[in-house]
Amino acid sequence: MKIAITGSIGSGKSSMGSFLRETGEIVFDTDKMVHDLYKNNDEVYQSVVEHFGESILNEDKTINRIILGRLVFKDSQEINKLESIVYPVIIKMIESYTETKNTCVFYEVPMLFEANMSHLFDYVVMVDTENDVALKRLSQHRKEIEDAKERLELQMDRSIKRRKSNFVIYNNGSLLEFHLQIKAWLDKIKMEVIHDSV
Repeated sequence: MKIAITGSIGSGKSSMGSFLRETGEIVFDTDKMVHDLYKNNDEVYQSVVEHFGESILNEDKTINRIILGRLVFKDSQEINKLESIVYPVIIKMIESYTETKNTCVFYEVPMLFEANMSHLFDYVVMVDTENDVALKRLSQHRKEIEDAKERLELQMDRSIKRRKSNFVIYNNGSLLEFHLQIKAWLDKIKMEVIHDSV
């Protein structure tokens, strides 16, 4: 069973992925998959550099993701262009992975609905956090809070994401409360997987 984990910036979706990894679950990070494409997929690398120019490159000719991010998140057309380069490859990678029977495989997909990828998964769980809570958390980890606000504005409305998701886990409190919710949800999912396989 393929399960997508999504949510807005600062929602804690990566914390959910980390917690699931710690409990022994198989979790793929699509952001990391994209970063790996920049390094290891010549076709993707060339397409990105040809479109966005060599100003996005480090001295060693690797793609500087910070510079690239600043370019694309200020222009929706540029976001669409980057997505058109990387998403088809990511979709093929997700489709090609075959999970074994009675196994849940999780994918962290930040822009799941925006990228029209939800059909690839059996279930979608959204980590939802109030915007003011998310921004407060982000301000503790990054200096450019305005950048975070811009990215939040580009994402689909949280209420729409909730309606499109099979499950919603709220992360407005402590880390312990968040982990307890994940554990309860995971137990429920595992029971469904076992029930469906009988």
